[in-house]
Amino acid sequence: MIKESLLAFIIGLEGFSSCAYPDVSQYSNGYGTKASSKWECITKTEAKSRMVKHLEEDSKYVLSLHPNATQNEHDALVSFCYNSGRAGCTKTVKLVAQGKKDSAAWVMKQKINKGLASESGLKKRRIAEIALLNKEDQRKKYIYQEYS
Repeated sequence: MIKESLLAFIIGLEGFSSCAYPDVSQYSNGYGTKASSKWECITKTEAKSRMVKHLEEDSKYVLSLHPNATQNEHDALVSFCYNSGRAGCTKTVKLVAQGKKDSAAWVMKQKINKGLASESGLKKRRIAEIALLNKEDQRKKYIYQEYS
């Protein structure tokens, strides 16, 4: 199940477009999901439904490569996969699973399509995803404090 906090995080990064727009190699609409045609327009309800379905698949993929991910690692990696595709996020997920977050962050920063109108938006997105990836999970903090 996808947490509301992850949905809010990605919605904030993606924004909403009811009608299809050109998006790298496809037409997208809603919250960045593939449109069925370049003329398709959808509602926010349909957009959220499509996004949740896509995120559930991305979540399964991330967990298959990094089953011990913390919640913040999981959410950051799912957001990254949602935006860059599963083939584009595999290396990053594996690096995080190996404990190499600095290397993973470097790879994530490279996934910005230079020259696109959305380049600055992608930079902001990567900064947000990397910050979430490196954010300490509160659950761990409380467990440590409880037994210290």
